[in-house]
Amino acid sequence: MCNPLSWNARGVAIAIAELRRHPAFASARMRTLRALAPYCDERVVDKGEVLALAGTPVRTLLLVLDGALELSHGRGADARRRRPVLLGRIEAPTLFGDASWYGSGVWPVTARAAGDGLIVLVPPRVLDRLLGDDAGLAAGLYRAVNRRHFRSIVLRRTLVLHETGGQIMDLLARGAPGGWTVTSLARSLGVARTTVWRQLKRLAAEGMVRLDGGPRLADAG
Repeated sequence: MCNPLSWNARGVAIAIAELRRHPAFASARMRTLRALAPYCDERVVDKGEVLALAGTPVRTLLLVLDGALELSHGRGADARRRRPVLLGRIEAPTLFGDASWYGSGVWPVTARAAGDGLIVLVPPRVLDRLLGDDAGLAAGLYRAVNRRHFRSIVLRRTLVLHETGGQIMDLLARGAPGGWTVTSLARSLGVARTTVWRQLKRLAAEGMVRLDGGPRLADAG
């Protein structure tokens, strides 16, 4: 999204008003918003719509103005499975996608719309060009990015803690001839049986799996 969109004067005015709603842009100069608005794309999103896919490059910042995002574990086609491992939820107003400015530059998690909502897609390259001349915008984005960065650190820790649990859920969802056992799960994952058992007990306590008659997904019968 490096070229301006086909906005008329009314469309630009609406885009500016929507940007102003977000705390990161509330103190930005009007001339900055006028320069940025033609490159932004406002979207109404539906519940369950995938807005970011783990492992793919970050192309835009997501300004969530209304609604919320559910963050889940998984990459590629795995991230679109029917039972994603939910890691957390972030509510509007929020900024998501600051990985484009630091780190790997790829989405660390998959983000879905938790319900109907409104987001604005903002191209980081255009934003970068405007930051140096607008102290209000720089300060607002600094605060917003630091809040997201803090949440990202917490999220990465959660991701590590849930990694084995996520892999177990994966295997249970795929099934196995004769069903899975603690031993076969441990063998497939290359971890100790005690590690698998500890994760299974945690998943069972959360209502994700059942352990009677062998480990299986809670809704698998």
